[in-house]
Amino acid sequence: MPPYVAVPRNPSFTWELGKSAFLGGRYESFKAGDPNEQNYRVRDISPGEPLTDARTSRRAALLKSVDGLATRVQGNDQIATYDEFHQRAAEMILSSTARQAFAIEKEEDKVRERYGRNTFGQSCLLARRLIESGVRLVTVNFGGWDHHAKIWEGLEKKLPEFDRGFSALIEDTTSRGLLSETLILCMGEFGRTPKINKDAGRDHWAPAASLLFAGGGVKVGRVIGSTDKHGAYVTNRPIAPADVAFTVLSHLGIDPHRQIHTPDGRPVEILESGELIRDLFA
Repeated sequence: MPPYVAVPRNPSFTWELGKSAFLGGRYESFKAGDPNEQNYRVRDISPGEPLTDARTSRRAALLKSVDGLATRVQGNDQIATYDEFHQRAAEMILSSTARQAFAIEKEEDKVRERYGRNTFGQSCLLARRLIESGVRLVTVNFGGWDHHAKIWEGLEKKLPEFDRGFSALIEDTTSRGLLSETLILCMGEFGRTPKINKDAGRDHWAPAASLLFAGGGVKVGRVIGSTDKHGAYVTNRPIAPADVAFTVLSHLGIDPHRQIHTPDGRPVEILESGELIRDLFA
C-alpha cells in the first residue's frame, strides 16, 4: 500500500500546495481520483491487459535493461523518483491488498448512502478503507469554501455534504475500532472575516480559525481556546499553525525537530518552532 494517499487529489489550485518541494517527487501523494464516479477504478492500479506472472517478469526485466544507462547517472532526483515510482507501481498492480482497499464498490449500499453519494462522502469512505488497509496518511480534499460572495447559497450546498460524510467517518471508524489509533483532523488554511462583506460573502482572515480533532487519544467534547464575541481575535490559549503541524508529526512517529537534507546537502529542520498541543490529550 502507498504510505500517503490524497483523495481525490492534492489540494492544489496552485502548484505549491500539497507538493513535496525539495523532498522530491517520490514523496508526493498517490492520487486516488474521485471514488464517487460510476465504475470507479484507480488509474494504473490494474494491468491494461491480462498478464501472467511470467509475462510480467519478462517485461520488468526488459525495462530494467533499457533503463540501465539511467542508473549510471548519480544524484539525479528525477531518475531516482522514476525508479521508485516504477517499483511501487509494479508492487501495487500485483498486490491484492491494494486492489481490495480501493474496491469501494464492495461496500454495502447502506454504508455508501450513510456517507453520502457525492465526492466528499465517498472520499471519506475510501479514506476509511485505506486506513483499515494500512495506509498511514490520507488527505481528503474538499474544496469550494472560498465564499467571497453569496456565502449563504454556498454553505447551503456544502454543509449538508460535509456534515453527513464527516459524521459517518467518525461513527464508522469508532464502530470498527479504528478511531482510537487514528488521528482525524479537519481544517482549512485560515479563517474567514467575522463581518459579511458588500457581496454577502466573507473574505480571508488569519487571526482566528477553527479546527476539529478526533481520535488518536484526543479527549472528546473539549473546546480549546476562545475568541472575542465577534470571533475575530484569540483571547485565550492561542495555538499556532506550527503547533498543529508538530502535533500531527508527533502522532505519525516523526520527530518534528529532525533534520532533513535538500538535494544540495543543506540540512533543514522539519519545524523551526511549535509544540505539542497537550490540551488535546490531557
